[in-house]
Amino acid sequence: MDNLTMTIKRLDHLGFSKIIIISTALIATIGLDLGMVVYIILSIMMMYQIAEYYFLRSNFYTKISEQEQNHIRQINFLKKSNADLEDVTKGIVHDLKRPIRSMGSFSQLAKKRLQTDIVNPDEIHEYLDYVVDGASRMSQLLDAIMNYSKINAHDYMKEKVVLDEIMDEVKMNLMDVINNKKANIKTINMPVVFANRFQMMQVLQNLLENAIKYNDNTYPEVVFECEENDQCFVFKVRDNGIGIGEEYKEKVFELFQRLNPNAYEGTGVGLATCKKIIERHHGRIWLESEEGIGTTFFFTLPKARQVSLYKEEHKDYRKPMAC
Repeated sequence: MDNLTMTIKRLDHLGFSKIIIISTALIATIGLDLGMVVYIILSIMMMYQIAEYYFLRSNFYTKISEQEQNHIRQINFLKKSNADLEDVTKGIVHDLKRPIRSMGSFSQLAKKRLQTDIVNPDEIHEYLDYVVDGASRMSQLLDAIMNYSKINAHDYMKEKVVLDEIMDEVKMNLMDVINNKKANIKTINMPVVFANRFQMMQVLQNLLENAIKYNDNTYPEVVFECEENDQCFVFKVRDNGIGIGEEYKEKVFELFQRLNPNAYEGTGVGLATCKKIIERHHGRIWLESEEGIGTTFFFTLPKARQVSLYKEEHKDYRKPMAC
């Protein structure tokens, strides 16, 4: 039995010693000779080695499959990013042409008037005001696009954000607009969320600014309120403005899409920015509206714990969570 013991010790690194010892004891009990015992032990070991081979092979192909899936997700993400970049580029070219043409036209008119014998200062000032206005619109558009492009940053920080405090800052930022339009702003049950502070301010400020801008009432009213369930916070931003037609309910979230561009100023980037930020936080945004009555924007923000669980269960966790 010394040879058998030595064999068991040599094979112990494979993790079969206990099974072999038990098997040997059982086989010896029923009176088999040593040769048969060794044969049976080697057969058992061969079966375990075959099982181990197929187990390792299965793990290997599983890892390869996961790598391929990650690679496919990265490719799809890059394709979407390139498509977004193409849309942004087309929008920039389209939207910058108008103020550039305007600036060029009024500069030429001012130049011609200055070359005449009789110069009307008021007329020249008027032309220059148009040039300055065009430059201002270009600057606003570029700032909006810059903020939009920063949303994809992978290192953006999340923290506990008190949305009542954010709303106070937003109202301070828009104080002139609020006072000029005599707007009444209400907040109800605004929670503390786990999010990027600056991006939450962008969302709330864009929604409030739009609610006031597209409102022809003597006293515009805007109400921010929040409800919650086990998984998400559900926000509503309700106004008594001009409303949005059925055909524009999806388009308004696209880049450079504006309602009544001739009647209302804007870059067409605000709601696209909101959509991108909300989706970056695993939420979604949509609206309900009736023309002449008003619009209610809805958006969701998953609770921090649910986001963690979602990331563990889903490889492609950039998609919005269902609430």
